[in-house]
Amino acid sequence: MKAYLKKGGTAVLDQVLFSGSNFLLNLFLVKLLTPADYGLFGSLYSLYLLTVIVFGAMLLEPYVFYKNRPGDTRQYTTLNAGFANALLLLSLGLTVVGWLAHAYLFVYASYTLTTCVIYFYKRHFLSILSISRSLYISVLYFILISAGLLLLNYMIPQSLFNAFLVLNGATILSVLPVVLSNGQFRTVLYRPLAWLQFRDMIVRQKKYAFHCVSSGILAWVPGNIYFILLPLFYSKELNAYFKALQNISLPITHLNIAIVSLLVPFFIQSANPDKLIRQVSGLFVLIPVLYLLVILGLSGGIEHYVYNDRYDLKPLWLCALLLGIIPEIIANVFKAFFRSIDRPELVTRINLGNACMALLCSYFVYRFGLPGVLGSYVAVNVFNLLSSVRSYRLETHQRQKAPLELV
Repeated sequence: MKAYLKKGGTAVLDQVLFSGSNFLLNLFLVKLLTPADYGLFGSLYSLYLLTVIVFGAMLLEPYVFYKNRPGDTRQYTTLNAGFANALLLLSLGLTVVGWLAHAYLFVYASYTLTTCVIYFYKRHFLSILSISRSLYISVLYFILISAGLLLLNYMIPQSLFNAFLVLNGATILSVLPVVLSNGQFRTVLYRPLAWLQFRDMIVRQKKYAFHCVSSGILAWVPGNIYFILLPLFYSKELNAYFKALQNISLPITHLNIAIVSLLVPFFIQSANPDKLIRQVSGLFVLIPVLYLLVILGLSGGIEHYVYNDRYDLKPLWLCALLLGIIPEIIANVFKAFFRSIDRPELVTRINLGNACMALLCSYFVYRFGLPGVLGSYVAVNVFNLLSSVRSYRLETHQRQKAPLELV
């Protein structure tokens, strides 16, 4: 348990610094943009998340699983690093073109690619439980983002285009030292033979990747469909309010990501996964409750100093959001277990049910607006947890029954 706490604590610090950097940028954009523009940013950001989710599901989730399988995985790492570095070079080219042409879409695409690259290297270190190296990337990223925000505040003209340039530059500069300092990472897929080997690798893990991609896309629906429906049914201003409200829950979401990202290798190595599930789930009940009490006490200051009195954070909305997130983050623990036992199809089925539930609840978004969004959010998350617990019980029952049938 001490090993879990030590590595888990380092992973939390890693995630706090990395995600906190993006959180700072998000808060900066709240002050910079009008509610209508910030609502548009919320919709674009949800599409950006979909791209990152697909990349992570197609390459990173299988990478964590196969990297922890028995045998020599150095060639496997080299192929994945070569592909990531090819994306990094493409990103550099798009950044230059976007900067010279002042083209927002090129910078936006480049930022998406650099985010995928930095996630690969961070996920590599987390998969081998070398969390201190992932922390190094996050510390450098935090320093560069903070410096960029100071430049935006005092020297560079404030605009969404320049904000993405700063974020893009910070991401590239954060990952370059990692690439250049490790001989295994100093590679790019440019030879035809290397691309054939990479293709064969993708084919070998296609079953696992297919379920990860499917479940990733389906998981995007419940959390992001509201950013599409609100401007469609109501206005970009209401979309901006929901985005501002959701910002409050991001620290809990990022903490959940930090711990869950460690659980797959821990589950693979654990002799008692059921105990680990109970311990982590208990932690994920306690933390949001304590965080909610802090937020309720500071809500007035957040409205004034963070949001410039543009958004009124009602206590009822905050309670629905932060208590409603508890079932979702506990369900993620069960999903990490399913991936560790090579059953990603269970995650796909659960997320399919969640997506269907979210689509059914879209009527309440149309009918009631923001209360309908929060009610749907809570209902989908409770359904998510119930489905995960049911699948876990069925799976453990089958695994306990299998040895008896062989006797």
